[in-house]
Amino acid sequence: MRIYNIRDIISEKVEPQIIGNKAYGLGILSNKNIKIADGFVIPVDFFYECVKYNNAEKYLKNIKDKNNVSQFREIIKTFIIPKKIWSIIEENTTQIGYPVIARSSSTNEDCANSTMAGMYLSIGEINTLEHLKNSILDVWASAYYNYFSINTPIAIIIQRYFKSELGGVIFSKHPIGKDCYYGEYSMKGAEDVVDGKCNYSFEITEGNNLVNSDSYLKNYSNELGNIVKKIKEYFQCEVDIEWLIYKTQIVVLQARPITTYIHKKNINKFCIIDVDDRETLCTVDMSKFYSKYMKWFDKRDRLRKICINNNIDIPIVKYVFYNNDNLDLNQLYSVFKRAKILKIENNDKVRTRKKEELGTYLREICSTPCHNINIVRIQEITSTEYCGNACMTNEGYIYIECMPGGFGGFLSGELDFSKYLIDSEGNILSENILIYNYIWKIDQRTGRFVKSKLNNGMTGSINDFLIKKVVYMVQVLNKVYKNIKIEFETEGENVFFNDATFEKKSVSSDNISYGILSTGDFYGKVDIISEDTIKLLKEEVGSRSVIAESEFINKSRKYLEHIHINNGQKKVMVAPYPDPCLSALVDCYEGFIFERGGLLSHMAIILREKRKPAIIKKDLGELKNGVYVEIKDGMVKILKGDKGENAPEGTIIGIRE
Repeated sequence: MRIYNIRDIISEKVEPQIIGNKAYGLGILSNKNIKIADGFVIPVDFFYECVKYNNAEKYLKNIKDKNNVSQFREIIKTFIIPKKIWSIIEENTTQIGYPVIARSSSTNEDCANSTMAGMYLSIGEINTLEHLKNSILDVWASAYYNYFSINTPIAIIIQRYFKSELGGVIFSKHPIGKDCYYGEYSMKGAEDVVDGKCNYSFEITEGNNLVNSDSYLKNYSNELGNIVKKIKEYFQCEVDIEWLIYKTQIVVLQARPITTYIHKKNINKFCIIDVDDRETLCTVDMSKFYSKYMKWFDKRDRLRKICINNNIDIPIVKYVFYNNDNLDLNQLYSVFKRAKILKIENNDKVRTRKKEELGTYLREICSTPCHNINIVRIQEITSTEYCGNACMTNEGYIYIECMPGGFGGFLSGELDFSKYLIDSEGNILSENILIYNYIWKIDQRTGRFVKSKLNNGMTGSINDFLIKKVVYMVQVLNKVYKNIKIEFETEGENVFFNDATFEKKSVSSDNISYGILSTGDFYGKVDIISEDTIKLLKEEVGSRSVIAESEFINKSRKYLEHIHINNGQKKVMVAPYPDPCLSALVDCYEGFIFERGGLLSHMAIILREKRKPAIIKKDLGELKNGVYVEIKDGMVKILKGDKGENAPEGTIIGIRE
């Protein structure tokens, strides 16, 4: 295995399939004596080697199903890079010298049919080995978003990163048809131009004469014009070129064909765009909101389209472009007319705020200078009178888990679900309705969902009209995505689609009746996990429902490295509820017994994916640490003897039904 120096790509006849079009193009430029930044290419083979080393082949194989793409992306971010690969990368980076930039290079970009410009990730100003390692993983992962029609591995270019004196972009074809080259530049370099932060324009004639600019470019127009001619001649088509000036020399960063796509437009004024207006968003540069924007296409974009086409309620969600000088609260209040509480996402955090606090909060998080534009995503939050999960069983029935108030009740695991089994016409076949003495509801003072004690107990039942709306939502979505598990919330007469999880298998009505979260018999020594232990674990590894999957996996890995796990001993976890953080310990246990919880909870879905059996059983007081249990067909048998397995067959001292 080896990397390729950019300057050797052409002489060594390296194929674009190995290093991507961007790297191959840089090799051509270097071969034509056009100055480029020193660097090397990490070929696609290195990515495949990392996939193999991290036992992730099955995840790569399964990405043909779009529902698996986001999972694979998050797993890539947790990869451990093998020493034999890392030593090669480290040695070559040291030769270049820090800072460096990590840039994508794919066979899908910078070609005559499609440039894919800006769609894969590039990370600049990398100064440490740790930063470099994380950047390589992030760039590899950026090829796996559902936004793309095809997901293929990419190579990575590592180059010297320049803080330029001046730089920009130049096009061999003028955007309004004039007979000259057209360019834009910034005193801070090409990045500011590409990001839309600065757009001082200039023109260079075929005779390399400078038009419409000042003395900054006067000494470089002849060389810049010649570079455009050389590159255009190679590509045999119109081109756009990123360049900078470093110590009086022009350095070309990259060049690509101009297709129907040149550069996405940068929003430089106050603007609101609906998240479902894909046609408009495809023309806008969203690079400053890259990760959040691209993740939206994992599932929400396509599921919301189905909801819109079938008159299913969805919350209003908008992208807002603003700075502290042009923020127009009247427009925002008009768009979110019915909302009292709003969820605001920027690159760093997600917060809920009362609508009247929106202006103050947006100004607080606007870190850009007044002339630059900040991007946030804002979603209305319903009062959420009820919330829950629902799915279709393999018999064609609709199973609903719900509770009054907000999602905090079941995300925290503190509240159990009321449950319905409904036929396709909306008739109730069975129900188990609980009474709730406290729920999560909006605090009118803070605008946040908080645990609230009720003066009188509140029923967990929802009315027939809402039940039929949930049934309709499940039926519509399940036609397109079989075995989908949906999250919903209600407000008045409306049932809003909130989120969804995809599963390979359906659940059965029998499993629902017997409290079987994940099928299978199991045996082992009881290990009781208390609510306090769950809270401590959550502090260590985070809440899987909130943080990024890759962050959770990395924290779980570090946690397991520091605790003593006897993998040679068969153990059964007994816990009060299936909190998502317990998924960090899934591989350490034969099976799981919970006192309460939902069949459609995050942890239950993970257990089914991992084929780890789990059941719900009430009143587990007789189960003590260290006793041995056997679970068959959802029934718990407590076995005699120090090691359970030595007890006479069939000896039972406790049964849970």
